[in-house]
Amino acid sequence: MTHRWRNWRGLARALLSSVAAALPLATAQPQGPAGRAFSLDDLARIHTVTDPAISPDGNSIAYFFTDEQANNQPKLALIPFAGGEPSKTIDLPRSVQPIAFAWMPDGRSVAYLDNASGILNVWSQPLDGSSPKQLTNFKSEFLTSFAISRDGTIAAYRWSATRDIVLIKDYR
Repeated sequence: MTHRWRNWRGLARALLSSVAAALPLATAQPQGPAGRAFSLDDLARIHTVTDPAISPDGNSIAYFFTDEQANNQPKLALIPFAGGEPSKTIDLPRSVQPIAFAWMPDGRSVAYLDNASGILNVWSQPLDGSSPKQLTNFKSEFLTSFAISRDGTIAAYRWSATRDIVLIKDYR
């Protein structure tokens, strides 16, 4: 149990240091980095983390964020589990839906949902920055989440909504 607690504390420390380093603690005068007043530039560097996930080897945390300074470009960031600045950021396609993602078992790529074809499918982005690869090819329904087993099998949760319009006329 102690080991598990230490990992969660490390996760919290890593996430906090990467996304909220410029946020002040509760003080009367907000302080930014190096004790100076918190500025609009500091605020612009802060981004919202979506779905942080620990790598299979336990050394890295991957997360999605939208870079507001780059016209809301979706990005994947990797930070060391021990904390610190991102060690790598990768631009993702603008059609990425940051509602679910997972590490591939080999730890060399991260899978995510992409809506490039108009239907959500699972894609993987190699961490070396090479081109993403489509892993599923659904033609209909809505994919809301997925998981990847250690052997690479993908389990996907899909649902479909039937929409009918009914006109009731002269109802008495």
